[in-house]
Amino acid sequence: KTTVGGEEHASRPEPGDRIVNCYPNPVRDFLHVSMTLSTGQVVEVSITDNNGRLISVLERMFLRAGEHLLTFDPGGGSGGALAPGIYLCCIEGAGGTHCRTIVYLGP
Repeated sequence: KTTVGGEEHASRPEPGDRIVNCYPNPVRDFLHVSMTLSTGQVVEVSITDNNGRLISVLERMFLRAGEHLLTFDPGGGSGGALAPGIYLCCIEGAGGTHCRTIVYLGP
């Protein structure tokens, strides 16, 4: 279990959790990440390089079951500025880790 805000939440894999889409791709201004969760859980949204090295944790929060849309500024507004290049946007939660390749063109 994981504790967030004094509440314990399940952290074992659940089928059906997934990133639906990362768009636009390639991205210049804002990256939108949509996902569907089968249960309420703590999720972590991160950016890694192609070797799996963590570049930035964009968000870590509890989300209820259902569809969610998160928006990030890869140019520095959320989690630090990225250099133009190819990255993985990863969602880690009770359903495991799901990643999508994104291309950041720069500001």
